[in-house]
Amino acid sequence: MGHEAHNYVTFYIRVDDINDSLEKIAAAGGRKLVGPVTLPDNRKFAWFSDPEGNMVGLITK
Repeated sequence: MGHEAHNYVTFYIRVDDINDSLEKIAAAGGRKLVGPVTLPDNRKFAWFSDPEGNMVGLITK
């Protein structure tokens, strides 16, 4: 990932519309970090940080 290894856990929230979710997250003070990225099965994922700096994932159904 381009950084030293850290101990952390990433959890994912399943959403219907990843772009809409990222817009709402940004409006609430979060920040998009990665994505959306399309996976081989056509689902999409993205990572964002919440206002406190915690990284969280989104994934479509």
